[in-house]
Amino acid sequence: MKNLFKTCLFLGVLFIYACSKDDVEPSKTELLTGGNNQITWEIDKVLLNDTGNVTETFFDQCQLDDLFRFKNNGVVQVDPGVELCDSSDQIQEDQWKFHNNETAFIVFGDGYNDTLDIFQLTSTVFSFGFIEDSTKLEIVFSKK
Repeated sequence: MKNLFKTCLFLGVLFIYACSKDDVEPSKTELLTGGNNQITWEIDKVLLNDTGNVTETFFDQCQLDDLFRFKNNGVVQVDPGVELCDSSDQIQEDQWKFHNNETAFIVFGDGYNDTLDIFQLTSTVFSFGFIEDSTKLEIVFSKK
């Protein structure tokens, strides 16, 4: 009888412990940077007012293979990819940080400081942009 009691007690504790360890949702920083496993993002499309894809209107063809890496230390790297716009293109580093309770982020560097709204941030999609005078411009990135 004592063994049955000990077995039930052990299984009960094990069950409670297993149920109390719910999966923790990743933070927005982890979703954007990949945490310890760095994520590379690439431009998927640019949407104007949630309708047509207007990617070529905003980016040159040589920019469409650029790769973006947001790092935990607040650095964003832009790799010009294989198709260079200029023979002197190289990896560029700027700064980023979340803003407005992580509903927006700021990208800043030498001579600029842009605040962009975050529309979607998951483990596979990152979309951001701005809304101005009832016009919404959304840049959609996908995980490479």
